[in-house]
Amino acid sequence: MKLKDKITIILPCYNAEKFLEKCLHALINQSYSNIEIIAINDGSTDKTLEILYKYSKLDPRIIVISKKNTGVSDCRNIGIKKATGKYIMFADSDDYFEQDAVENLYKTLIENNVRIVRGKYRRIQNKNKYDENNIAKFNYLDKQSIISSILRGNICCYVWLLIIDIEILKENNILFNKNVKIMEDTLFYIQLLEKESIFFVDKIVYNYVENINSATGNITNTKKIYMEMIKAEGHIINELKKNNEWNEKLKVIVIKRIVVDEICNNTWNLYKNNKLDILKDFLNYVNSNKKINIAISLISLNQLRIDKIIIIKLITKRKFKMLYILYGIKKSIYKVIKGINVI
Repeated sequence: MKLKDKITIILPCYNAEKFLEKCLHALINQSYSNIEIIAINDGSTDKTLEILYKYSKLDPRIIVISKKNTGVSDCRNIGIKKATGKYIMFADSDDYFEQDAVENLYKTLIENNVRIVRGKYRRIQNKNKYDENNIAKFNYLDKQSIISSILRGNICCYVWLLIIDIEILKENNILFNKNVKIMEDTLFYIQLLEKESIFFVDKIVYNYVENINSATGNITNTKKIYMEMIKAEGHIINELKKNNEWNEKLKVIVIKRIVVDEICNNTWNLYKNNKLDILKDFLNYVNSNKKINIAISLISLNQLRIDKIIIIKLITKRKFKMLYILYGIKKSIYKVIKGINVI
């Protein structure tokens, strides 16, 4: 493709020495070469900064910024403000782009005369690879339906799948919310959709490498993660209300997914992994949180699956022993069906 518009790629880096070289190698070898890479070292304590400086000497398109640790959202905001490209993209330091990722997203954007394009990703888990399902179908939905699909979890809101006309961000002062630690990408998508439509292209552009060590950490921090999720949902709801997009339909979707589904999933994951002390703490938190209990009271239980109705009723009535019995039966059934231990 003939070089034309410069594209800025923002790369936050925190203690990424194990993965960073593969990520950088994929970036500097993109088939579309008119790019700048703003790599932000977020207070790393390993060899991340050393690796960034090494690559910046090899490729002048890499701009290194080093600062104290303030989180990924702050890094991305710094990158947006420093960007000189007409279009902007994002990457995470433990993943990597397909070689033609930038070219495919940019070409789709120009050919379809749109300002935001979202590609597909491949999830890499150990030696297994899973390609995202067809997402081009979302091009035929109106904005409200797209928002509904996002809140249901049918559209994964990863910012590293996007190419964005940077003027959209500058004109509307769209930045990442530094106070949101989880689902910050979802909030960013909602902000974008309030100003511009997103064009979905059915092409793999990104390889998302799952960290096998993160699962244990997530289980251990279940309550903290869930609290951050509730907080993020509040910001998303406020954003929708600000633009008159919030309605009863979306309220039901949010309560079912973030309150009911997440509570059921978290309690089951903690039980099957024998984290009973953490489970007890999480159950006490759920019962003592007035907002969660109000949210549960707002949804008709006949809108839920029978197993989730039972779980929610047991939790809200503090019948924890009965909940454990139910989960014990479920775990035993899984062992019989799968012939393996459920872990």
